[in-house]
Amino acid sequence: MIVNIRNILVPTDLSEACDKALDYASQLATVFNATLHLLHVIEMPVVADPMPGSLMWPYPSAAVVDEARRCLEDLQKRVSVPSTVSVERGVASESILAYAKENAIDLIVMATHGRRGFARMLVGSTTETVLRRAPCPVISIRPEKAVQPPESAPAEAEKKKAET
Repeated sequence: MIVNIRNILVPTDLSEACDKALDYASQLATVFNATLHLLHVIEMPVVADPMPGSLMWPYPSAAVVDEARRCLEDLQKRVSVPSTVSVERGVASESILAYAKENAIDLIVMATHGRRGFARMLVGSTTETVLRRAPCPVISIRPEKAVQPPESAPAEAEKKKAET
């Protein structure tokens, strides 16, 4: 079996922990000659609508979306491989999964923040949800344990890269 990785998704909440995942994914993209997809999801909390019994999703302002896009573009400048940026609105795990399916993503590389106990119960685990439901393999990077990917790909990947 030859592993063919052409599209790598790096979801980011723009934290330092996600920087480690971007560095790892960037190295993998270099090895596999893949495109990086940088994705930031603006979480939209549900709030009570003034109408009794109804709920509404507040829409983020254009300034919030523009600032997120600028942050992603700054991250994009750090990588030396082809890349795209996207800002989505919604529930992070659902948006990540939908993006992966819609964009033929072959691999997701994402950070985990390592929350435990009550904090994890309140916030949930975006990484855990993506790990369980992703349409492709997922590499989870713990920032305090981040390691470098191998310098060279398996022989099959190198051979494939030479053919393109």
